Amino acid sequence: MVEVPTSSPHAQTSCAETPRPGAGRHVLVVGAGAAGIPAALAALEAGARVTLVDKGQRAGGMLWGSGAVLSAAGTDLQRTRGIVDSPLRHAQEVWRAGRHRAVPELLALATTHAAESLAWVQSLGARFTAESPLLLGLADQHELYGVARSYLLEAPEELGWRRGPVLAEVLVGALAPWSASRQLDLRLRSTVTRLLVAGDGTVSGCRVEAAGGSTTDVSADCVVLATGGYGASPQWLRSLHGEYDQLVTQGLAHATGDGLVLGEQVGGGVVNADIVVPSMGALEDPDHPGFRLAEGALPVGRPPAVAGDIWVNAAGVRFVAEDTESPDVRERAILDQPGGRMVAVFDERMRRGLTPAVADWTGRVLGDPPDPRLVHSADTLPELAALAGLPADALVESVRSYGQAVTRRADPLGRSRMPTALTVPPFHAVPTVSSLVVTFAGLGVDGGLRVVRPDGRPVGGLLAVGELLGGGQVQGDGFSSGMSVTPALTLGRIAGRTAAGVDPRGLDRRPHEVAADLVGAAGGAAPGGTAPGAPGGGAA
Repeated sequence: MVEVPTSSPHAQTSCAETPRPGAGRHVLVVGAGAAGIPAALAALEAGARVTLVDKGQRAGGMLWGSGAVLSAAGTDLQRTRGIVDSPLRHAQEVWRAGRHRAVPELLALATTHAAESLAWVQSLGARFTAESPLLLGLADQHELYGVARSYLLEAPEELGWRRGPVLAEVLVGALAPWSASRQLDLRLRSTVTRLLVAGDGTVSGCRVEAAGGSTTDVSADCVVLATGGYGASPQWLRSLHGEYDQLVTQGLAHATGDGLVLGEQVGGGVVNADIVVPSMGALEDPDHPGFRLAEGALPVGRPPAVAGDIWVNAAGVRFVAEDTESPDVRERAILDQPGGRMVAVFDERMRRGLTPAVADWTGRVLGDPPDPRLVHSADTLPELAALAGLPADALVESVRSYGQAVTRRADPLGRSRMPTALTVPPFHAVPTVSSLVVTFAGLGVDGGLRVVRPDGRPVGGLLAVGELLGGGQVQGDGFSSGMSVTPALTLGRIAGRTAAGVDPRGLDRRPHEVAADLVGAAGGAAPGGTAPGAPGGGAA
């Protein structure tokens, strides 16, 4: 457990002696995760009374299953190591990686205030590894930044790459003194079933259903939706991304798009339904369809093609150089394959003599012998094709032509690392699907985090933050390291202050200047800023 320091100003300021801007206001935050808790804390610090509602049995949301890599420029940790960086450079690199699809104002807000978020979680008791900042947090999922600006939380070794629980404990711990002061009403195992709307169309509160079925209408001066994404909802996945029928989620079961439903109830619109950024090579959990099997996936972050396997699509044809070092190239390639499906094919020599093509081949995931629901083995390639549901002739030809490429040391797809041809039976095939780390469609907002209607008009009294915005609005059409959790923290804090009646921007011109630079770099257009429902906006 992480102990929140009693010296932390955020852990002690449940009651202020001087009047604060939010005094007398009531803020209702829906969702107690990486964005909702910071929103609640910021509103509390501004003097507002806060009701924080979450349907889970504990606060923390998706952080309990997250790697929680953070990213920020201009931090003290960078300066200590002599790293020269700036929020503008950070925003520019994310802007390019996201194909100019982010909303410039949101990206500028997120990157300009990211360093403050890192300092804030440190003040609450979080610590970063001695190696931080790193050039990259997760080598298999994100493109490289130009400088080291990714930060890993110190965490017990048994957590492995999932460091999010450390941050969850820190944030949840920071809520405790506020609950004790009764300025915070934390309601777990409670679901918001609808938004309450005043006669002028302004959101005036929520209807909350407790675990026992009782309902209460809770009035509020402002509602902040921070309910997360929709990766665990087959209905939303089909509705928004129907062409990718085999997507699975790497998230937790509560990510069911609740905020999208609530937002649409009051006229909000879903944007960026055309953006899908999958991670390839996931194994679907046979006991929990729709979810990635924990610890079971092609280790695509390994030294490229050490395992020697080839990757074929549903037609049995290779479609990408397996040794590409660019996650973005892999992600774009898998998007062009039917259903986002890929099958890794290799022979017995590769399995025994080289790095296994599947993580934990003989361990608790696949077992020894491997689970036949996850991996197929056969003495001949036609037999293997039948088991894996592939056209036999196409698979045989793919293996044959790859063998020729190995002999000639020249691959038509550009693969340069080709340890050996596939010639030693039995042959093995591992069918995989694409998984969603983050969902990229979301509830449309303006630069002030106000939920907007399809015509761009804001819905009064309603803000949205976190993964509910979708990755597309903050980082565009692509992954950038640390640009999921960090913007959730950052924009969550801004939304909390806004909901409490504080203008969080004040006289700080930096976000405006950064946004103007991004728009200028795109030739004067703001692709990500297209109003929901407008042509090119990706509205659903």
